[in-house]
Amino acid sequence: MTTKKLARVLIFLTSASFAVSLSLMRRETGTAYSSEDQKAILEVHNYYRSKVSPTATNMEEMKWDSVLAKQAQDWADTCVYEHPNKTIHKDYIGIGQNLYAIYNVYGLETAKPDATEPVESWHSEVQYYYYEYNACVVDEVCGHYTQVVWADTTDVGCGINYCLSAKYDNTALPNAWIVVCNYSPGGNYIGQWPYETGEEQCSQCSDGRPCKNGLCSDCSPQNDPDCECKIKCQNCGSVQSSDLCECLCPDGYFGEFCEEFCEDKHYYCGANPGWPTRWCNDSSYWWVDEYCPLMCGLCTNGTQVDPANC
Repeated sequence: MTTKKLARVLIFLTSASFAVSLSLMRRETGTAYSSEDQKAILEVHNYYRSKVSPTATNMEEMKWDSVLAKQAQDWADTCVYEHPNKTIHKDYIGIGQNLYAIYNVYGLETAKPDATEPVESWHSEVQYYYYEYNACVVDEVCGHYTQVVWADTTDVGCGINYCLSAKYDNTALPNAWIVVCNYSPGGNYIGQWPYETGEEQCSQCSDGRPCKNGLCSDCSPQNDPDCECKIKCQNCGSVQSSDLCECLCPDGYFGEFCEEFCEDKHYYCGANPGWPTRWCNDSSYWWVDEYCPLMCGLCTNGTQVDPANC
């Protein structure tokens, strides 16, 4: 997604002074953003992710990724204000990207944007997004926002560059600052909501991960007082312990949240002719585990429970 903006001329610095300082930071960190800027960019992403409405139950805490940052910086250095063609740039397959630019048409050097300004601009599109319908307001853009709050995205890295002339479609943006943020895994898949919603944050964190500041995190409840397990186990399942944020399911249920009843779902399970047990746990017959969890020993037999009587 892209965003462009007419520049506000706030201060004037020589191109040479910008070039020297940005070049030094590129050599040290792979990006023209300082470590302080990187921290600010990461914090504002995670702040907005923790404050989505309606509440997210599976929002991941983002981390800064130096490989993504270098990739983003390399793209910003091209002075091309367009997304890369993934059929040509194979390293962008699976990567999301937000672009931002400010420029000045009057021949004056444009003031460098604050580190958080692009993220704040992308997030401002929340006013055009309807979660209920997973759609933007007609004739408005909201894809930058949905990438910022895409729950499964775990890593971000950004770059910035000053361009005397940046390419945009068939026009040029004079005296432009180009900002690129790359995301992994990328978001904005057609038909998918950016996050799952519910009453309590972190109640659907994957892989038994705890919660910190409303985000699914790699923190340790034993070592961090702000880190806690908020997983919600279904069907009378229980949390194993405060430091192991996983559900212990009763007989008859399985799944990350004990959400599935243990039964085979296809008449071919164990039938002859049909699907034999030797096909279990074999990637060549991947569907057998999915349709025959009881036969394949992925769960134990049991009776259905009434969650109201847990």
